[in-house]
Amino acid sequence: MLRVITAGLGALLLAGLAAASVRADVMAERFVKFRLTGTSNTVEQNEKVAYSGMKKRSDPITDYKSGSTLLWGSAKQWTVTRLDKDVVWQMHEAKKAYTEAPLSSLKMGGMPQKDEKGKVDTKLISAEAKGERTDQTKTINGFSTRLYTVTWALEVERTDTKKHVKCKMTADFWNTENNDKVQAYNKEANAFEQALRQKLGEPPISQDDVWLGFDTAAAGSCAGDTDKPLDRGPLREALKKVQGDIILLNVKWESDDPDAQGAE
Repeated sequence: MLRVITAGLGALLLAGLAAASVRADVMAERFVKFRLTGTSNTVEQNEKVAYSGMKKRSDPITDYKSGSTLLWGSAKQWTVTRLDKDVVWQMHEAKKAYTEAPLSSLKMGGMPQKDEKGKVDTKLISAEAKGERTDQTKTINGFSTRLYTVTWALEVERTDTKKHVKCKMTADFWNTENNDKVQAYNKEANAFEQALRQKLGEPPISQDDVWLGFDTAAAGSCAGDTDKPLDRGPLREALKKVQGDIILLNVKWESDDPDAQGAE
């Protein structure tokens, strides 16, 4: 039996749209849930994100739970990013204080180097991906959606034991098409994020690149450090089957290795 090792759940609920003189002001509310394998421990985050031209505000509320019990108080803080002022303000509700940092503080650092040069955990045997448009439809938060599925199957050989391990990612995209509000939000958000990347000296990034980046950590926990880079070309092709804008996304990683660890 395959064992779930990592999965994520995310939902996008469009909360409002208001016209402005030059660009639209848009806001969305998102919910993300992450659960540790074999436990009832979860991390849940509700986040409101608003864009207005060169400004972005993010209001996340994060809860850490065991079952339905709150392990400790909700973490509440909100962030304002101003591209026109090259500054980031973070407001701390509990402390009734804020911190200020230059925009450059958002720049991603380099990847940490391995402790042992040339160390390889696994040998990559195969990597296959498939995308499919299904006939399943349903209404989610008032949006008409269709289910698209993307799978990515990996097979590796453990360097120490020579044992073959198979891992599989299944991503269920519940997407809506031709929705003016969702498209307006995505257009505004994408314009801001690309402008931010430009200010930070980073290259433009597509939505597929965002998704491909999202799966990297999960793939690493499943396949370990492989002897050659994972070829994401087939996964990129599979993603071309997915049409529309995401309303609900379910991601699940499975492995036939009983020693695999992760979360669902």
